[in-house]
Amino acid sequence: MNQATTRRGALRGLLAAVLGAFSVHRASASLWTLGTAPRELLQGFRRDRSFERRYRADAAVIFCGVTIFTKRGVGGAHAAVELGGYGEDTGLGLHFAAGSDPALCAGLNRFGILEDAIIESAAAPEFAFAGLITDSREEDLESAKKALHTSARQQVKLARGSASNGQVQTWTETLGRTRPSTWRDSAELLNELAAEPPRTPALEIAAGPGPFLAAMRRAALSPEELSRQPFLHAGKLYSLELRRRAGGQRDGLIRDQHGAKAAEFRVWYSASDESGLPVRIEYRAKTYLRLVFEADDRVAAPEVASIFSREVV
Repeated sequence: MNQATTRRGALRGLLAAVLGAFSVHRASASLWTLGTAPRELLQGFRRDRSFERRYRADAAVIFCGVTIFTKRGVGGAHAAVELGGYGEDTGLGLHFAAGSDPALCAGLNRFGILEDAIIESAAAPEFAFAGLITDSREEDLESAKKALHTSARQQVKLARGSASNGQVQTWTETLGRTRPSTWRDSAELLNELAAEPPRTPALEIAAGPGPFLAAMRRAALSPEELSRQPFLHAGKLYSLELRRRAGGQRDGLIRDQHGAKAAEFRVWYSASDESGLPVRIEYRAKTYLRLVFEADDRVAAPEVASIFSREVV
């Protein structure tokens, strides 16, 4: 491990006592330190490979189990994988952002974004993640109709965290925005918010697993018929299951720490694709809404800066 990483780990390690595996307690918000944001963790790392994929988002409205309305191109998504190194260390950067286009959805503006940075060569978990999602309270079709054409102040939920020397710190908070963003500029918004010290106390978790995007990529590249990957999201522990099917399809299931089902989805991968990025994603976002993300190079990609601070020329 390089000296910069060792110094960061030592400083953070001094901030908390050793806890039992997966034990959690509240800590001071002042534990925010350099390296907590994904783009800070990989400072000095040089990117040497990258992959990206753009998606068209299609939506289907479901009522009483029957699809009553389908619309193509209601939004989009962008995914990226970056690999590189710094001396003896290897790093991985992951990005996924998706959302609706208000101009095509009667003003409805919903989006989410996640970014992960992992030092894969670290002896103990060394990672940072940040993500946000617009606050969506539409639990049925009627409340979804009322949310259309709204110009209310935007509210987002921000989750971030970092790990070093087996100790994980996470923060979650809800923030109001007077200047609404969309999924296309969500990376800029995330960078802005993740650079600010948290306003809420941290959760400390000892010996926690890595973040979601990293777990998803490991499962996608796994040769096993059923891959199980633990992950951490918004200060909570989950388990990802990805089961192989014919034609590159995988059935995905997410369980919470008690084993209860939290989400189901389907993904498709191209043969011999080392990126770990799917070509199709199907997800039941709400009881009344199914979303399909189809790989489409015609979709305009948002401006997203590399998670790595340097690139091979």
